[in-house]
Amino acid sequence: MFAKLLMTSGLHLQQEERIIAMEAQTQMQQLVPVFNGNEYELWSIKMRTLLMSRDLWDVIESETSDQPMEEELVKSQRIKDMSALYMLQMSVSDTIFLRIARATSSKQACELLKAEFGETESIRDMKKQNVGMMYENLIMGEEESVDEFAWRVMDLANRLRFYGRNIPDDDVIFRIVTKLPASFNESVSYIRTLKDVTITEVVEMLRGDEWGQRLMDEEASGSEKWCEFCRKKSHDTSECYLKNKKVRRLRESLVVCIILVKEACKSC
Repeated sequence: MFAKLLMTSGLHLQQEERIIAMEAQTQMQQLVPVFNGNEYELWSIKMRTLLMSRDLWDVIESETSDQPMEEELVKSQRIKDMSALYMLQMSVSDTIFLRIARATSSKQACELLKAEFGETESIRDMKKQNVGMMYENLIMGEEESVDEFAWRVMDLANRLRFYGRNIPDDDVIFRIVTKLPASFNESVSYIRTLKDVTITEVVEMLRGDEWGQRLMDEEASGSEKWCEFCRKKSHDTSECYLKNKKVRRLRESLVVCIILVKEACKSC
C-alpha cells in the first residue's frame, strides 16, 4: 500500500514537472523576437541580448579549437550549442527557417543569417541617407493627428540615431513645431518662448490645442444646422423627430383612407 502511494505521488510529481516545463517553454517562445526577413540589425541585437541572458552567447562567439577537452566539458558545450540553435530556429519565420534548417551549430546558423541579411557599410550609408531625406522633408498630413505625426518624427529620429547620426531632442521638437498647419501657429509661438521643454511636454500642449480646435469645429458645424419644420438649430430637417412623427401619422391616415375608399367602391 505504501509503495503504491509512493508510485502515485511520483507520477503526480512527474506530471507537474512536465507542465512546468511546457509553461516555461511557452513563455520562452512568447519572449523570443521573430525575424521575418526585415530589420535584421534590430532583430540581431535583441537576439544577442536574449542569448546572453541565457548564458548561450559564448558558444556563438567562441572559436573552434583543436585542443582536446574533457568529455563532460564537451557535453556541456554541446548542450549549450543545441539550446542556442533551437532558440535561433524558434526566432525565425518558417520561410527563414528553411535557410538555416541544415545548420548543425548555432554559430553556423548565425553566420548564414548574417551573410544573407546582414547590412554592409554601403547599405547602412544608403539607409541613413534615405531616412535622413525623409526626416528633413517631413510634413504633417491633413488627416494626421498630433500624436501620429509626433510619433513619425520620433521614429525617424531614432532610426537616424541608430545609424550613428546625432539628433538632439531640440531638433526633434523643431521638426514637430515647424511642420504643423497654420492653425497651430499660436501654440507654436508660445512653445518657442519656452526653455528646457521636453518632447512629451510639447506633444501634450499640441494635443490640447488640437482638442480645442476639434471642439470649435464641432460647435461651428452644429450651428450651421437648421430645421425648416420645427425652426430649431440643433438638427437638420431630415433629422427632425417631430416631422418624421407627423409624416408617419399622415401615412397611416392615408392608408386608412385608401382602404375605406376601396371598401366603398366594392359596395357600389
